[in-house]
Amino acid sequence: MKKSLMKASALILAGAMSFGAMSSMALADSGINVKVNEKAVNFPDAKPFIDENSRTLVPLRPIGEALGMIVTWDADNRVAIFEKNFQSVAFFIDKNVYEIATGKEVKHEEMDTAAVISEDRTYAPARYLAEAFGYEVGWDNDTRTVTITGDSGEMPVIPDNPAPSGDMTGEELLALLADPFDFSSGAGGWGTELKIHSDGSFDCNFHDSEMGSTGPGYPHGSMYVAVCSGHFSIPKKVNDYTYSMELLDIKYENEIDKEEIMDEIKFIYTTAYGLDGGKTFHIYTPDAPVSQLPEEFKSWVYDLRVNPDQEKLGFYGINNLVENYGFTSSNGVEAVG
Repeated sequence: MKKSLMKASALILAGAMSFGAMSSMALADSGINVKVNEKAVNFPDAKPFIDENSRTLVPLRPIGEALGMIVTWDADNRVAIFEKNFQSVAFFIDKNVYEIATGKEVKHEEMDTAAVISEDRTYAPARYLAEAFGYEVGWDNDTRTVTITGDSGEMPVIPDNPAPSGDMTGEELLALLADPFDFSSGAGGWGTELKIHSDGSFDCNFHDSEMGSTGPGYPHGSMYVAVCSGHFSIPKKVNDYTYSMELLDIKYENEIDKEEIMDEIKFIYTTAYGLDGGKTFHIYTPDAPVSQLPEEFKSWVYDLRVNPDQEKLGFYGINNLVENYGFTSSNGVEAVG
């Protein structure tokens, strides 16, 4: 099972067809702008354009990041995946079908054009991505601006100099863990999202898919799913930047190892990778010295892999001490694609 998880495959559907050069489809600079909650989205190296079907296509990565999503790219299958709040949306290059996955429900929707690659970026209409996550999308014809509005999609900001945590109680710490934590390789479509509440209770969601694992009744592949909830103990201080908590209980929505076929996909209910096998978990605060953190934890943190010389963690982290699995808040998760 864990071996298959590390394949970092995309979310469902067959692999995308080969795709030719896009230069003939990208028209002259369209002058199109995009705003998320009144804030202009910056497109540093690829711009929106009108395709040959008169559809406005935008680079999806800057849109997803402006909405606070984790963006990953499956190069093998040419799929762009957007994740936020226990939901995933996948766009398949050269196809007009995109996928929305929430818990055990997966559905496929059609667009009036296909997702494409131009200038090494994934393009599709912004409407399909934003509306899938509950945002409202409009168009200002005077300024040629796509407007996306809803709850703030900005990434959470960690102060440059976080307040010392030496005198913080476990209850006060839990109250600060407002952002979801993620456990993933940072390079594919599998992952576990963990949301901890101020009383120590938590919700979690794991998904992984194997597009090639097909059979009678499930031609679109297989999906491993875990939806769970439980409780941690109130954290206790270990040192000025580390707190320890115990996993008290965990409950799964579906029977483990149960299988069922829905929408031509086989769902296999499993445990949550990253939480399974865990008992004691350490919480690291943003001012934790990187040099003092376990190497196993750091190996899971994208920000530390690309910035190995930074002195402080800069965001909250959680370490499963039994299995040495590292969860990070959204500041420390890779955004690529």
